[in-house]
Amino acid sequence: MLSIFTVSYYAAGGWAGFWVLRLLYRLSPFHPLARVPGPRLAAATQLVEFYYNVIQDGQFIFKTVEWHEKYGPVVRIGPNEVHVNDPSFYNIIYSKDYRFPKSQGHYRFAQQTEGGLGNCNTKAHKARRAVLDPLFSTQAVLKLEPQIRKFIDMAIARIGRNVEKSEKEGFEINGVFRCLTVDVISLYAYSEPIGMLENERENDPFFVGMDNLIGLTWVYSWTWKFQDLLRALPFSLVSKIMPEDVLGVVAFQQQAEDRVMSFLADPEKAKAKYTHTTVFEVLLNGNQEKGYEVPSVNALKEEAWGFLAAGSETTAAALSNGIYEACKEPSFQEKLYAELLAEFPDPDTEPITYKRAVQLPYLTAFIKETIRLPPGVPGRLPRVVPKDGVNVCGQIIPGDTIIGMSSYLQQNDPNVYKNPSKFEPERWIHDKIPEQSFVPFGKGSRGCQGMNLAWTELYLTYANLWRRYSFKFHESSTLVDRWTDQFIPKREGKLRVVVIPR
Repeated sequence: MLSIFTVSYYAAGGWAGFWVLRLLYRLSPFHPLARVPGPRLAAATQLVEFYYNVIQDGQFIFKTVEWHEKYGPVVRIGPNEVHVNDPSFYNIIYSKDYRFPKSQGHYRFAQQTEGGLGNCNTKAHKARRAVLDPLFSTQAVLKLEPQIRKFIDMAIARIGRNVEKSEKEGFEINGVFRCLTVDVISLYAYSEPIGMLENERENDPFFVGMDNLIGLTWVYSWTWKFQDLLRALPFSLVSKIMPEDVLGVVAFQQQAEDRVMSFLADPEKAKAKYTHTTVFEVLLNGNQEKGYEVPSVNALKEEAWGFLAAGSETTAAALSNGIYEACKEPSFQEKLYAELLAEFPDPDTEPITYKRAVQLPYLTAFIKETIRLPPGVPGRLPRVVPKDGVNVCGQIIPGDTIIGMSSYLQQNDPNVYKNPSKFEPERWIHDKIPEQSFVPFGKGSRGCQGMNLAWTELYLTYANLWRRYSFKFHESSTLVDRWTDQFIPKREGKLRVVVIPR
């Protein structure tokens, strides 16, 4: 009879042998991607991605740029993954026909399997997207414009209350933007704002937690099984074992889930309080005769949290990015102010509206530049090549290969953008930018569903800000140009400004 030691020895040897053979196969001429150029180590193991994203903190995207410069427009960046840098191919991968379905592994950090971001079931996503799209149309968003403007007025007033304080110790304006976008998306999705703008705290536990969680994005993508275990535990237990600096997010997530359960417990009572159609109503009342399946309770919870997180962080970051760039180059502020003063001589008696703001050329150029550099989601969005394969720049990529492109490369292309690393709003007035080279919200069936809401927030918030205030860096501001890819861009430091009334 074999001893435990002997069995363990042979098991370890078999396991090691399996991995050696697997690595050799990945590097062999027999692998389907053998002819695709790229670094040999990346072809052998995903640990290269782990090293640059986890150990080097969100640097994989920049390494990918280097590889494209060395190897060309199609690069093998993993054992079964290629990355493409060809603007003409973007609309093929990210089309509306779901031909290239989502690759699940990359999105596990979101801790979703049934919600919008993590849902890789093409049929379910297509049906759910169809019922939700009317809720996020331009027409639907503009119906809520008066309520959105009320929140922006609250944000503007909060900034105004901190004018004197900002001169002495600086004002962390990103906190206001985050409160604004959370309240807007919670109103939009739930018909009831969270109430963050009423909270005057600079460092709300939710935002502290979000900052810490965002910095751990790629750690979560590699430890997703452990995260699934945590999600299965009751909140009372999770709150005891999770670090304090992320508990604000856990509590917020629980609050979103509580809203779902409250709605399910008594839909009629909940709807009586609503001022408009909500996400829950739409999801629960889709046309089942057309193949729509009502989401599970877990799916509703994931959607509730997903809309809140996705609909707030990226827009707030774009608003902060614009303030930062305008503080670096004050002439931007003067051009914006002159244009807005001419269009809105007295915003206190005549409200700034989206319909009029969207017609302003310099404001539009400035907004586009704030979401170009960096984009809201800069890194690759992996898809799966269909069974019959695809030809990319002369390379035949076989079916079931993971393939992706990055908006950062699209929007930083020196063949399209002159001085692409420079923040330059005028380029949108003088240059003709191809549609496929500006993809801040993605494209196709998986493009950002809330982009019309985001555009509305950006136009109305910026128009009100630049019409009423100018800004400059406070000496305590530590924000820098450098950013890392944590699925969304994350900059080092804090943006603290001096607020100057017009």
